[in-house]
Amino acid sequence: MAGEVFRFDLDDEMFAEIKHNFNTAISSILRGMLEKDVCEGEIALTVKLSLVPADAVTEDGEEKAIINPRIEHKVVTKMMEARQRERSAVGWVMISLRWSRTATADS
Repeated sequence: MAGEVFRFDLDDEMFAEIKHNFNTAISSILRGMLEKDVCEGEIALTVKLSLVPADAVTEDGEEKAIINPRIEHKVVTKMMEARQRERSAVGWVMISLRWSRTATADS
């Protein structure tokens, strides 16, 4: 598979859909975490690359074998319930009360 090699990076237009879907996933999972009172989340991006043989016609009308890059992607989000706010609030109140008692005892 020798021949002309092109350089690609995430700023290329061919990755625009991947970037759009990833940005949408970030916004969606953060909104969902706030709405459902979830403390942790994950986003997984899988990119599958392959080279696909094809035929092309040159400007001279000659047929030429080429190889096209093919990019497939999948964005998966997952929310994990860690601690609910009630438990965190109870823990915070207990810490606050302990601090208050200590402060009162020292006074």
